Amino acid sequence: MFRDISVLIPYKPDQGPRDKAFGYVKRFYETYMPAAQLCIGEVDGEPFSRSQAINRAAAKAKGSVFVVVDNDIIYDPALLLRSIELLNEHQWVIPFTTIHRLSKGYSERLVLTGSGQWPLPEKPDTKTAGATYFVGGMNVLLRSSFEQVGGYDERFRGWGGEDEAFAYALDTLIGKHRRLEGELIHFWHPFVGPGGNPHYDDNYLLYRRYKNALSDPAAMLRLIQEKREAK
Repeated sequence: MFRDISVLIPYKPDQGPRDKAFGYVKRFYETYMPAAQLCIGEVDGEPFSRSQAINRAAAKAKGSVFVVVDNDIIYDPALLLRSIELLNEHQWVIPFTTIHRLSKGYSERLVLTGSGQWPLPEKPDTKTAGATYFVGGMNVLLRSSFEQVGGYDERFRGWGGEDEAFAYALDTLIGKHRRLEGELIHFWHPFVGPGGNPHYDDNYLLYRRYKNALSDPAAMLRLIQEKREAK
């Protein structure tokens, strides 16, 4: 079970709440998915390049199935099994519709005392958000699909746009994603958004190019070729 699966996790240490939460996340995988390969992609410098971190994780991967998932998220392991089963019919899956964002207090208690257990040891104190339009956070796909679209576009710098670009490329060249009813648990950490990012305008323009290429394979292939040449 969970063999031939590589979990790609982008990560940047913060010497604080993210590191503590990631400790719990790693224990979660070690306990419930010991056969899965954890591939952690780390990137130094500011702003953090999530795209580069995911691609670095992919470079370590050996599995034929990729799970691209954030470092502050856990979920029912059965959700991943259902997603993998669907890869026979759909080449990529977004396996969630809801995100439960843990409160700061609950998250801090859990990461200090928790052993990585699932389900959570007590009813969580959360802020629940509908996520039926989210395309980032957790994706399940074939390695071949990731490679066909050239992975993530590292021209995105800082926060925002990279998940949508990746999703548009997959939907256009691999096939429309399948979304499952499912829930993600998100650990608390200080919010980081696009505000103050000096690359925001460039990111937005690149995002718009991917959106305009959605459902246009020729245009999408040109974008992917640009991406490959820019590395």
